[in-house]
Amino acid sequence: MATGISGRNIAAGSSQQSLPGSPEEMRIPLSRLDTHRDQLDMGWKNETDKKKAEETLEKMSGAFSALIESVGEQPEREGLKRTPLRAAKALCFFTKGYEDNLASVVGDGIFQENHEEMVVVKDIELFSLCEHHLVPFFGRVSVGYLPQGQVLGLSKVARIVEMFSRRLQGKLGNCFASKHPPFPLFSL
Repeated sequence: MATGISGRNIAAGSSQQSLPGSPEEMRIPLSRLDTHRDQLDMGWKNETDKKKAEETLEKMSGAFSALIESVGEQPEREGLKRTPLRAAKALCFFTKGYEDNLASVVGDGIFQENHEEMVVVKDIELFSLCEHHLVPFFGRVSVGYLPQGQVLGLSKVARIVEMFSRRLQGKLGNCFASKHPPFPLFSL
């Protein structure tokens, strides 16, 4: 039985691993990274996008290789040969919110509705990276807004949280507050 960073035991061959300090019920399946790894290699809008993404991964891989070397390891050794590329792809996954914008996330999910009461979506899972140290943090947020004649599909609220949380964070709540009409009141 191996021990993770958090000091918790991790079963050999387990498809889940606890993040440091995470409650057991918030375990994140490692398969989420594997799925996105494949998505990084396909589905490009055009060859220019693909070339730019490959250049970015190459640049990031070089930076991770330098970091590995800086801590006293040899990036060329057997167990670390592909680590810089894997780390670059993981960072792309953790920061995929920069690829999205509000219009594409919301799409046609806004509906005209004569609804005047606050709409609240509770316990949306959140994962992000601290902008100061690149340390992961996670938790749950609740989002509320006043519709003002338009309501947003409930799944879109979670997708908006996902988009903003997958960017480096200083103050996540500032991402929502009054910047994105027709949703003038978002609170975290």
